[in-house]
Amino acid sequence: MESHFLRKPTSKRLHAITFQFNVDDGIITREFARTCISTCNHLRYLNLENGNFEELPSSICNLKQLRLLFLGYNKRLKKLPDSICELQSLLYLYLNGCLELGDLPKKMKRLISLRQLIVTTKQMSLQESGIQYLENLELLAFRKCQNLRILFEGACRLTCLRRSEIVDCARPISLPFGELIALESLLLINCKLKLTQDNKSKFPSNLRTLSIENSEQVVELLQCLDESAYSLEFLLFMTVRALRPYQYGCPITYVSE
Repeated sequence: MESHFLRKPTSKRLHAITFQFNVDDGIITREFARTCISTCNHLRYLNLENGNFEELPSSICNLKQLRLLFLGYNKRLKKLPDSICELQSLLYLYLNGCLELGDLPKKMKRLISLRQLIVTTKQMSLQESGIQYLENLELLAFRKCQNLRILFEGACRLTCLRRSEIVDCARPISLPFGELIALESLLLINCKLKLTQDNKSKFPSNLRTLSIENSEQVVELLQCLDESAYSLEFLLFMTVRALRPYQYGCPITYVSE
């Protein structure tokens, strides 16, 4: 029924497709996604969260005006097509809760307008994905990345990155603080950072907000707050038994343009 509606001539004028509530597993299928993409050429907002498909159609690149793409909580999604990197108007890409998602595309640096990226992936390193070259990225978040150890190494251009979140990641993660010169907010929940003598001395000097929950590294992280201590405005430590002021599993509030 939904495909029949989307094939009507009027669907070509649609700018947004979303669902107000969580949908059942059988609603957002690959066929539904393909129909949305092939018939609604002027979409700016596409929400396929809680989908039930293993791979996003490669024709996603045809949505040249797309600004927001939400694919979160698709339990079967294993791969993103390389063509997704052609969406040069894309501002928000949410991949949180995609527990089967493997390697990210290797040319993500071509997403030149991207502002927010939230990722769940089975990768160990994101070095080859090119996310370190996203010059306009303001938020970078990782959730339930059970294998992730390295974000990237060497040069990067994340000069606009102001917020980073690492949530429920099983292995110690190497975070290149020295390269994140604009970072103002860092949220760590149920995860561990790989602290070396080098990155301890390069803890973000412009950090204003540091929130740590369920971590064994509190003392170590406090010792890293050297220059950052002068700029820090908000410091929060919590345990799993404490009452959370928010539910971190919920989507981040979207920022309007």
